[in-house]
Amino acid sequence: MSRVTSDCVCVCVCVCVCVCVYWGSIWFWREAERTTSRESNESQMSQSFYARDKFQASKFWVEKYEQEASKNWDRFYKTHKGNFFNDREWFYREFPECFRKPEWRETEEPMPEHIEVDEFDTTTAEPSEVMKSTTKDEVEVKPLPEENRVYLELGCGVGNSAFPIIKNDPTAVVYCCDYSANAIEVLRKRKEETLSKEDQLRIREFVCDITKEDVCEKGAVPKNAVDVCTCVFVLSALSPETVKNAIENIANALKRNGQGRCLVRDYAVGDLAEVRFENARRDGQKLGDHFYVRSDRTRSIFFSNEGLVEDFCGGGGGDDNDNKKHFSLIECTKFARIIKNRKDETEMRRRWVQSSFVRN
Repeated sequence: MSRVTSDCVCVCVCVCVCVCVYWGSIWFWREAERTTSRESNESQMSQSFYARDKFQASKFWVEKYEQEASKNWDRFYKTHKGNFFNDREWFYREFPECFRKPEWRETEEPMPEHIEVDEFDTTTAEPSEVMKSTTKDEVEVKPLPEENRVYLELGCGVGNSAFPIIKNDPTAVVYCCDYSANAIEVLRKRKEETLSKEDQLRIREFVCDITKEDVCEKGAVPKNAVDVCTCVFVLSALSPETVKNAIENIANALKRNGQGRCLVRDYAVGDLAEVRFENARRDGQKLGDHFYVRSDRTRSIFFSNEGLVEDFCGGGGGDDNDNKKHFSLIECTKFARIIKNRKDETEMRRRWVQSSFVRN
């Protein structure tokens, strides 16, 4: 009996050992496969992370910069107030048909000392690319009224366009908007401190996001009653997707049938600033094609002639025009200028586009 019991115990032990060895080997090989798979995935993730172009911002950051655009410009003007940009005394030089001639230009006296040289002066620049209206899309451009002209300055900042216009044209009215409340506050304070009561009434400033809000409703701008709209380094501060929203706003405000003009000056593809972005290639600084974010979180688009003209003249939206285009081209020129710093013997190669469009 004891021998039988002993044999049974031996058999049971053998069976248990076999079972343990079997399941142990299965567990070992499965664990080995899991480890190999995990290491492979980690290796692929690591390779993917380092292979990714970190110069290109993620979708999260592109959207965040869009959502916080006004906040970032608000911070900019809180820091710089009215000390960053110069007054634009060059409007008559570039667009004489749209602005009153300054008094100092009526004489042979030299330019007043308080007027600083324009970095984007076309008289010392080379027009590298020029686009003009063709017979096919040409619209009769009608002369502007001599008196009581109405101007709209988009992205007015602290009023660097508005104040020269008011100073040179005693009957003009300037509506000016910016989506930075701080900028508008600086403008309002300067207006109160430097202008007479009568002239203060001729600058009508208001806060407005031109990509989302109607300037006519937000700022009580008469619809289709504006003679000239200025966009000086404004469209570049938007995102490529919202530029046409701003153009729609401009179209709603300008006089129609060849009477209203839109004047644009902005950064061009190949400008020194874009070259610096591309050379530095800092993480997350590129938001899209020719579209970047600065260290202060404000953004900049660099335009080609063709791209800018397409935005304005490529057909419009809205219910009132049945997709008829809002604008016709008068002229669009890309300028190139080399500015030499004699002190450190460096060169700055600036590129910009300057355009005029007429409202259909």
